[in-house]
Amino acid sequence: MDGPDEVAPSILFNEGVVLDELARYDEAEPLLRDSVRNARVRGERRIERAGALELATLYVRRGELDRADAELNEIGRTESATLPYVRGLESLARGDALRARDLLADSIDRFIRHKSGSNDVVFAGIELSHAEAALGRTAEALTAAQQALSAAESFAGGLSSYLVGHARLALGEAQLAAGDEAAARGDLRSAADMLARTLGAQHPAAERARRLADGHRS
Repeated sequence: MDGPDEVAPSILFNEGVVLDELARYDEAEPLLRDSVRNARVRGERRIERAGALELATLYVRRGELDRADAELNEIGRTESATLPYVRGLESLARGDALRARDLLADSIDRFIRHKSGSNDVVFAGIELSHAEAALGRTAEALTAAQQALSAAESFAGGLSSYLVGHARLALGEAQLAAGDEAAARGDLRSAADMLARTLGAQHPAAERARRLADGHRS
């Protein structure tokens, strides 16, 4: 069996991304770290940068914000739309919703201008909705969540999708923030079902959607 140094960085990266999306962070981390290292040795700069960005995202999700910051600092300047998305995610986790909003809006603008086709535009829209809600801008939070859902549905092509599940959860959260509990309940139940089917019932997002649909706000 090939060791990690012999495995193509793209294979390690793709496996790491899947595990990250499944919230299997401890399994995803070494694969992503190996993808970055192998890509650096081989001069595959695109995979090296993508792996570092995914690794930083994992650290934010795991609450390790200083490690995320260090990973992002290693990347340096880039026109990538994903960098301001991850920086926005980090800022939101640190409680700086205003900076997060600006970074996430910049990220979405770059995704659109570059026509990258990356599904990170969905997650940037979801986090923009969260930032707007944290700032008390409920109408803007709803708009951002609706746009994220539209983007997710365009990727899904009418099929069940974890992207649509995540976006429906964000929409339900925005509806709750706006005081529309009836609409929120329907979207949250739909999100809980879709996330359970695509990511598993124990996934943190599926559990959150189910909890909110049942009327538990914490």
